[in-house]
Amino acid sequence: MKTAIIGASGFIGGHLLRRHRSRHPDCVGTCFRNRKDDLVVFDLREPDIRPLQLVETGHEAVIISAAETNIDSCQLDHNAAKINVDGTLELISQLGHLGMHVVFLSTDNVFDGKTGGYSDDSPPQPPLAYGRHKWEIEREIGNLTERHTVVRLSKTFGLQKGDGTLLDEMAAKLTAGQAIRAAHDLIFSPTWVEDVVEAIIAIQDRELRGIINVASPEAWSRYELGAAVADVLGANSDLVRRVSFSELQVSPNRPLNTSLTCDRLRTELDLTFRSVRDCVEQTARNWVC
Repeated sequence: MKTAIIGASGFIGGHLLRRHRSRHPDCVGTCFRNRKDDLVVFDLREPDIRPLQLVETGHEAVIISAAETNIDSCQLDHNAAKINVDGTLELISQLGHLGMHVVFLSTDNVFDGKTGGYSDDSPPQPPLAYGRHKWEIEREIGNLTERHTVVRLSKTFGLQKGDGTLLDEMAAKLTAGQAIRAAHDLIFSPTWVEDVVEAIIAIQDRELRGIINVASPEAWSRYELGAAVADVLGANSDLVRRVSFSELQVSPNRPLNTSLTCDRLRTELDLTFRSVRDCVEQTARNWVC
């Protein structure tokens, strides 16, 4: 279905827009801080979808990728809630009145991180503001529109050299001889962005509703990833420093093990995710060749 992407200047939003524009070249994509010529400026603090003319241009769905995603910023800046909660709920309300299928991108940070292996039905208990923002949307979206899907994501990365995402950043530092302090107790489900896009497209094509976890079936710690990248690069393994997350002096109370299980994705869609090891090897080839 023809889809607009709110937050198309971001990493995931940009990949989603490229895929949707391969089907519908005039799909609307929006931006705010990171402005681009082919995107429409849209302020999520005071959303007004009328200038986007979605109905007039045949759009049937909207993916909401825009948010303040910096965990520390959300914790310290109460204004982040104006974007992540107030503005987003108002946008969903407006889209609901138009009958659009709303896909909201949520996060594994809605969980407390004490056990890992969270399913689509696991009860959220977010300890930090960012997770609470997303959980509030998850709770309220059904009151604003019946046609909705919540897609919960874990850590998403790309495979382009220089994209600055998870594996690329590690490879860049290791090839430069720089040390990485990597937490052995920060565990998640690292997922290639193209697999995320493929899953969201499939969810839209089937118009699956409700909450769906979308992530690789593999759980890795940051330390395990750093060690794997160093191994494949042939870099000095001593450059990967094994630390606990508490030693990194970042947000306290951050959920540690937010790995996901994706029962609905597995049973309702026939998708295969690229293995993390294969992604590590591709990243190494980018930097060795």
